[in-house]
Amino acid sequence: MIDIVEVIRTFISELNLSGAVVSLSNDGTNTTLVLENSYHLRQYMTVTIDSVDYEVQSADAKNNTIIVSGVIASASAYSISSPFFFHGTNYIVGYEFDNLPDESKLPMFYMESLIREDWGNEGSLYTTTPDFRFILADWANYQDWQADDFVDKRLVGLRKLAGAIREKAFEYNLFGNIDRIEVEQFYKFGIYKSNSGVVDSLFNHTLSAVGMKLSIPILGCNC
Repeated sequence: MIDIVEVIRTFISELNLSGAVVSLSNDGTNTTLVLENSYHLRQYMTVTIDSVDYEVQSADAKNNTIIVSGVIASASAYSISSPFFFHGTNYIVGYEFDNLPDESKLPMFYMESLIREDWGNEGSLYTTTPDFRFILADWANYQDWQADDFVDKRLVGLRKLAGAIREKAFEYNLFGNIDRIEVEQFYKFGIYKSNSGVVDSLFNHTLSAVGMKLSIPILGCNC
């Protein structure tokens, strides 16, 4: 039987979050770069520019612009690591999550436990078609941020990451035709109660998130 977790884990690890450096300038201390797509880059994340790692000092996802420490005279390409992969119930992931340092868990890709699988009919091209809910989440400042801050500093970037996952899913060689992807966004991602909104954080962290709901027909493979 196919290992669905490993299929999705591999799929996420193979995301191509890279592109061309459009322009750059420096002030003698820091370098500002305009990227082809900054995806979910934010302060304190690492970006690789022409094989050299830099810590991001600030990021503007709407304008695909980042600032890094140091003077970079020229640059042609950049790459960004895939988000950290988690799967399972909130309880299981919460225990694992709490025992990891922030630099080893955020931003996160969280595959919730499967609700339903369709194993198809005899002779079906697909081994299984699971219903997924993926959560792309990262730290957010609940205390100080206003609504625009949640959007500009976190949700725009996470939506770009969701877009990259969508595009790769459509062309991935182990996936069949995906009919529909529903996207939801959460200024605050946590324990939700009707008419009250988010009443508590999830995984003991204050998070913003973008969710993706989709059914993926998975082709038979030796995974």
